[in-house]
Amino acid sequence: MRKLLLVFLMIIITSQISGIELSEPDPDDTKRITAVIQLTSEFRFSSNLNEGDEVIYEINEDNPTEEYSEHILKVIDKNDSTTTVLELFEGNKLFTEFTNSNKRVVRIWGKDIAGGDHNLTLLSDNELREIIKSKNNLPGIFSKINKWQIINSRDKYELNGSSISYIKIELDLDNMDISKKTKEILRANKAENTLLLSNDIPKMFPLVPVAFTNMSKKDILTKNDAGFVKNNNLRLKSFKRGK
Repeated sequence: MRKLLLVFLMIIITSQISGIELSEPDPDDTKRITAVIQLTSEFRFSSNLNEGDEVIYEINEDNPTEEYSEHILKVIDKNDSTTTVLELFEGNKLFTEFTNSNKRVVRIWGKDIAGGDHNLTLLSDNELREIIKSKNNLPGIFSKINKWQIINSRDKYELNGSSISYIKIELDLDNMDISKKTKEILRANKAENTLLLSNDIPKMFPLVPVAFTNMSKKDILTKNDAGFVKNNNLRLKSFKRGK
């Protein structure tokens, strides 16, 4: 069954948290969706985006079987104060408008696959703090796996006949205060936590498959203006720079 925008977002976010799917979001669920959008905006986007910038990602499989295999983000408007990014996924549209100065979200709205309109009410700073306090709401923020490092790779990402230089954001296992057994497990699954980024790519991270699942990397991603190239969920298919 095709899901409406808020239901679809909530099912994905909830599955990341507890593995439980919801039939429809209640007010608290909608607040969690809104909180994720507001809390990730600072590291999802660059302040230097231009109108017309676009990135297209595809499901990171050789032969994706899903009806919707692409995830698209593009800048549809930029003025002196704000930037608006449209995100297209699974037939849904999500619009996020944020300030150019500090990437603070000022408006969130969307349209689901059935044509229904959605307008999310922004949360106050106090409401965001209350949500952050609950580990059940956004557990990624509280992860002990929160030491990351930037690795300059000599490898290239091949894209449509061109080669793109990239950096890696990966676990800094040598400086993590965890058990030897945990460290061994993380080392064996290192690729699952690794992001490839490139300064050649406009910085617009897909909300759920990249930004939400990498909230523990918030600090290092906020300081870096490189765009997303690949993780274990998505890979870059194409991009273009606007005017």
